[in-house]
Amino acid sequence: MGSKSSSPPAPDYASAAEATAKGNLDNLKYQTAANRPDIYTPWGNQTWAQDADGKWTQNVALSPEVQRALDAQQNVQMNQSQLAQSMQGQVSEAMKNGFKAPSMSDYLSNVGSVNQNFGGFSPYGVEATDQSQINVGAFTRGNQAVSQNLRSSAQGLNTNFQSNGQNVNTDAAGAVAPAGSTNLNAPQFSDANAQAGATAAYNASTALLKDQWAQDTKGLDEKLRLQGLTPGTEAYNAAAQNLSRVQGQQQDQLANQAVVTGNDMANRNYASALAGYQSGNQAQNQAYNQNANTFALGNSALGQQFGQDQAAFTTGNAALGQQYGQDANTFTTNNAARTQNLNNGLAQYQAMLQGQQQYNSSQNQAFNQALAGYGANTAAQQASNAAQQQAYQQALGNYNTAYNSAYQNYMTPLNSMNAVLTGNQVQNPNFGNFSQAGYVGGADYAGAAQNLGQYSSAQSAAQQAANSSMLGTVGTLGAAAIMAY
Repeated sequence: MGSKSSSPPAPDYASAAEATAKGNLDNLKYQTAANRPDIYTPWGNQTWAQDADGKWTQNVALSPEVQRALDAQQNVQMNQSQLAQSMQGQVSEAMKNGFKAPSMSDYLSNVGSVNQNFGGFSPYGVEATDQSQINVGAFTRGNQAVSQNLRSSAQGLNTNFQSNGQNVNTDAAGAVAPAGSTNLNAPQFSDANAQAGATAAYNASTALLKDQWAQDTKGLDEKLRLQGLTPGTEAYNAAAQNLSRVQGQQQDQLANQAVVTGNDMANRNYASALAGYQSGNQAQNQAYNQNANTFALGNSALGQQFGQDQAAFTTGNAALGQQYGQDANTFTTNNAARTQNLNNGLAQYQAMLQGQQQYNSSQNQAFNQALAGYGANTAAQQASNAAQQQAYQQALGNYNTAYNSAYQNYMTPLNSMNAVLTGNQVQNPNFGNFSQAGYVGGADYAGAAQNLGQYSSAQSAAQQAANSSMLGTVGTLGAAAIMAY
């Protein structure tokens, strides 16, 4: 059996750390010395010196020419300072009362104010259009239907009467049925169509002016900046607000005009639908009358044939036949009167519709006239405001000119003194830059000691593993020998 291996000795971390710190300090001293080069230029030189304690001193020496220029410049600065000091009395006298700006009211007193009385459109005297639905039943109600049963006071007639004519057609309703019934669903005025038309008209109008509005805004900004006005100043904000107000008035006018256009389009659509509705009812009424006339004429022809056959009937039935004919004439007359009453009611209905249309047309014309007058007044008001704006800008420009002139006179003494104090000076020479040496660390003794310790530990572990394997092999061979024995 082998002997048990001992653990490797621990690394000397303290000695390794001290050696590393000493290497870093030596490297830092070397780097510091590398960063202290002497520099020589045509304008002078810069040198370094180190004393016995290791302290560094920087020395800068100018060339004789540069030194003389620096001395002369300092003399000039002293003379300028003395001259400026002598001018302080003039500056104090000129500025003791502060700057007195011209009175803006002297320039704007003759400029009128902007007319902001843009009243809303109100069509005085114009009544609303009559959109009530006229019921045809109000004119035909109470009319009796055409009688389809003929009753005669004649008695004992020969009921076996034969006639070459067909029986009288009693189906009056069937005769007029192809004409259809009167359409009672009159079209209604659509507010949705008016709103859609107004929206489309407004979008079309503003699309043409958006670029111009943007250009006017940009032009005003450039104009005001050329005058020395910047955003945030009272004059700049007032001019911008005036332009925004004018553009807003234009947008209001376009919106009002768009409402008129939308209503006009909706009225035209409504009038077109109403005309189609009336034409349909008129055509239906004409077909109805034609069918009724055809029905009456057919029955009249049959009655005439029937009369002729009746005249040829026996003498005994002549009187009764005459009475029957009279009753038939009365029946036809009554039905004709009832038909006439119905036609009269329909004619009154048509007259009522026509009167309603004429009334609505006159109201629309009065509305358009009132709207045209409102547009003319608005245009005149805008022209007046544009002239006022031009006068305001001119007066404001004159004020700015006077203000700048007064301020320049006020600042002249101070500017003169500052001009004496300021001026070009001789600059100290700049020595050329150089690349500083980078830091280089010393030898890592601590890391080396740690690595050595790790290596020794690994070697010891490997040795222990080898010893364990050998003992296992010996044990196996011994057990095999015993079993064989």
